[in-house]
Amino acid sequence: MRTCTERLSLCLIILIVSVFLSCSSSMEVAKLSSAKTATVDVENIVLLPMHISIISIEDDSPLNDQYPVQEIKDVYRSAISKILKEKKFNIQCLAEEKSGITSSCTLALLRYFHISDQTLPVDVSDSITAIGKEYGYPALLAISLKVKVGAGGTWNPYNGMITSGTSYSIVQAVLIDSRNESIFWKNKVLFRKVPSEVSTDLFDSSEMLFANLTKGVMK
Repeated sequence: MRTCTERLSLCLIILIVSVFLSCSSSMEVAKLSSAKTATVDVENIVLLPMHISIISIEDDSPLNDQYPVQEIKDVYRSAISKILKEKKFNIQCLAEEKSGITSSCTLALLRYFHISDQTLPVDVSDSITAIGKEYGYPALLAISLKVKVGAGGTWNPYNGMITSGTSYSIVQAVLIDSRNESIFWKNKVLFRKVPSEVSTDLFDSSEMLFANLTKGVMK
């Protein structure tokens, strides 16, 4: 039979550990690209279909079917639209089934602009030209989310050892000119968590992602 003091001590330990694990699982965001502000002279931005890849951190096996990928896309689009509208851009989201451009095209664009030794496929270049003509040559925004799912945080009640989770996510974005495929801006953000469609993770990472993008006349 535990005394009142022992029960109080146990409750206090549980409370402290719960708070610690909660804080350690909150989104730790680290901007990976340059913090230099980019000023772009564009009015209209078309958001291309997003590419989301959720894989195991151990063997890279695909896990998309175990997560609400479509709901995550919907929340992300909403967050991005809100942030860009606050920056005075006109934003339009392109539906994959109507545009003819797929999330695979989006991934090809990101690889081309973030990795210099990649080649932009001809069909992707043709899609950019076609979208540009149809929408009055706006800036095109390509975004991908790559999630690596690992072990969660733990607490050992016997020795008090606490470990952080190993999961992390990387968001990449590039804004290009649909007239000539030149780049206006690019950035990427890492956060140490698996995003949830019901949390603020997606909005918080979007704010960080677009923090260095402003609208104005380029000099």
